[in-house]
Amino acid sequence: MTYGLGIDTGGTYTDSVIVELETGKVVCSSKALTTRDDLSVGIRGSLEGLDRSLLSEVSLTSLSSTLAIPARDLRGD
Repeated sequence: MTYGLGIDTGGTYTDSVIVELETGKVVCSSKALTTRDDLSVGIRGSLEGLDRSLLSEVSLTSLSSTLAIPARDLRGD
């Protein structure tokens, strides 16, 4: 089996999912609160709910976010 890991950091929750890439079947999923001040905390919390034995088998990872960052934050104003 070839597995993929998807992580989505949203406004309220951060979701993680492991899927079989050949079939698209969801093998396991997890959710944690999004931590806007440090997104890595919410991502880590979501990953902790996944089957750890499968994480070592992941060959593709995708990260997405529905959070918006104001342009002034990108400029450093």
